[in-house]
Amino acid sequence: LFGLVFFFEWGYRPSLEEVILIYYTTLALGALSLIGLFTNFSLAIFTLGCLFLQAFKYSFGDMHHPEALMMFALIVLTLSPSGKVYSLDSTLWRGRDVPQGHARLEWNGQFAGWAIKLLMGVYVLMYISAVFAKLSKGGLDWPNGFTLQYVMARDGLRNGNFLAIWLSQFHDFLRLSQYTVLVFQATFALAVIFPMLRWIYIPLGLFFHSLNWLALGAPFPQWIALYAVFIPWSQVFMTVQARFWRKSKRSQQVASR
Repeated sequence: LFGLVFFFEWGYRPSLEEVILIYYTTLALGALSLIGLFTNFSLAIFTLGCLFLQAFKYSFGDMHHPEALMMFALIVLTLSPSGKVYSLDSTLWRGRDVPQGHARLEWNGQFAGWAIKLLMGVYVLMYISAVFAKLSKGGLDWPNGFTLQYVMARDGLRNGNFLAIWLSQFHDFLRLSQYTVLVFQATFALAVIFPMLRWIYIPLGLFFHSLNWLALGAPFPQWIALYAVFIPWSQVFMTVQARFWRKSKRSQQVASR
């Protein structure tokens, strides 16, 4: 928080009114960046606002790592040409290098995909770091199943989490799941190198994080949401458009008869 208010005197504390103003400004700029109006400028202010609010929140409690990935993703998105296509910017100020209509989905301008590829690489580094942390502290005894079983039983009874209590009965399943997590995290780079493997890794990762959230109370919604970088959205939209076009053309042919 101090780093974000360095231009004030040392020991500066923002007032409630200032925090509220920053909150609503951040919200407004987030809406502008979502629809793509002054995209990069809006994203820059939105990112700074999010960093400030997150740092302000951390000033009154523990710091955790789920938010770090989203903050990093916002910075990367701010530096990317994210407003080039399908935004108000591209509609109001059409550049010569940006195609119009359906051809926008096939546009591949300079630096168009670097932000997505960078975030994919960050996922790989995060998971490798997680494997190193597990094995460096727990060694090969980390996936013994008993520790996870104990944590689930303890937290389940404390918080009234019936899913955690139920899962804590199955030691062999929990031990196998720990080995699966290690293999998943250690080999996640394969999902980046070989896109076809994403059909395996992405559902498995979504299941892993969702189960952690529900059973262990470890919320990682940012990590789940940013799995979107592994989905080839342009291909998805082109497929949907092609099917819609064929269906519309078939309906016109039937109506003309």
